[in-house]
Amino acid sequence: PGETAKVKAYIKPSDKAIAGDYVVNISASTPEAYSSADFRVTVKTSALWGWIGVLIIALVGAGIYYLFRRFGRQ
Repeated sequence: PGETAKVKAYIKPSDKAIAGDYVVNISASTPEAYSSADFRVTVKTSALWGWIGVLIIALVGAGIYYLFRRFGRQ
């Protein structure tokens, strides 16, 4: 009792995890003692999907612009 120890925890979210904040409960116990703590962790998504979305919107906009320039008002 009264002793301390350093612990490293590596937490890997699921590939299907949704971006956001989560609470993770970590507990440790020995025959003499028990301890528990809550930690807030943030899951972030890759910025790649944001850029892909911007690219798709730009392509759709360019396509609509092309159609208006090509056919105009009739």
